[in-house]
Amino acid sequence: MTQGMQDPSESHKPGRSWWRILAVVLGLALAAAGVVLIEAGHSSGRNLIFLGLPITIVALLVGVLRRSQGPASEAVVTASVWVAMEQVAEREGFDLAPGRVAGTLKGHQVEATAEEPAGPVMVRCHADRQLDLGLVVARERPPGDARQDVAVGDDHFDEAYCVKVDEPERGRAILTERLRSLLLQMDARLDDSGVTLSLTDCNAASLYAAMRYAARVTSELDRASGGVACAKLLASARDSWLAFAQEHSLASADTPLAMWGEIAGLDVSAVAIRDAFKNFHYELTANFAEDLDRGLELRPASSTNRFDQSGEPVGHPAFDKIFVLKSRDALDATRLVGGETRNAMLELRDWGLQLRVRDTGLWAWVGFDPTHAEVVPKGLARMALVTKRIADNAERFPSSQREPTGEG
Repeated sequence: MTQGMQDPSESHKPGRSWWRILAVVLGLALAAAGVVLIEAGHSSGRNLIFLGLPITIVALLVGVLRRSQGPASEAVVTASVWVAMEQVAEREGFDLAPGRVAGTLKGHQVEATAEEPAGPVMVRCHADRQLDLGLVVARERPPGDARQDVAVGDDHFDEAYCVKVDEPERGRAILTERLRSLLLQMDARLDDSGVTLSLTDCNAASLYAAMRYAARVTSELDRASGGVACAKLLASARDSWLAFAQEHSLASADTPLAMWGEIAGLDVSAVAIRDAFKNFHYELTANFAEDLDRGLELRPASSTNRFDQSGEPVGHPAFDKIFVLKSRDALDATRLVGGETRNAMLELRDWGLQLRVRDTGLWAWVGFDPTHAEVVPKGLARMALVTKRIADNAERFPSSQREPTGEG
């Protein structure tokens, strides 16, 4: 953890409390001895009383003062973390919620959270696209990770950080000299999704500096990923992905394996997601140009249970067996998703795409199968066609219209 200010409780050490107790005991003992001497007729007892009572009183006063000062000093520290968040939010125009401040720095969303007002504070910045390296870079060895440590060839960095990654050569490629230099400046944890910092204490200036630092590290992570080769297991899919991306003028990347852009005026994307060591799946999206606002929902029938308020069958036996389709207006379900569209959805399922539809667009999960590399490009093209057809139907049949005139 990044070190913060000294804990006020350190000023109230148990050893100092014992000294005060001994002083009280000594003072009372001297006073008692003085009383005994006076009763025995010795005038020197008064001197012992005059010595013992002040010692006792002073020791008790010191204890009372320390007790009264302790909570006050702790209160200052307790309030400092949340106050720092408020100050950063006010100065930078960031979003603020209890125990959380978030904003955009260097094009990345950065957030700082603290469950308790006294901290600690967790600063997190997410990468543009989650990587597929299985990367963990931390000062301490991550528990439960049986993969071998990877040395990057930088003695200073290798001594300071433990690196875990599925393919060592990809790990060395992403940990550029600049990224290593940034990581050595603070105690940070890097993984496929971004960077995390932990602050034990901070003020507004140090909190904002940590958020800027996290954004710098994440920006370098995104930049460095462009020079990392595709995962070996995905190499068989890469060629078909790149050919499809070039044909449709889509952007593409190797790490993670991804393509994105527009087809028929609709935003589409496909990306490989790492689930575990040597285990991947694909996620595909095709979004409507605008939210339909029709309460449209399609999901696999296998995902429903007896508590679901499922849609009524649409009268297409093969489709009703596989999917549940519903909308806010019962008539919208069949006029937005007509017969041709339903057949296309069944074909997508036959290809291995687990499809879902919302007012925002289509989303599909595809299992990793190196023997069928063409499924993702072919599926994405068909999803774009289905999305365009639903959008056209939504324009043709406003929610107030009752009778469809046919599907486009």
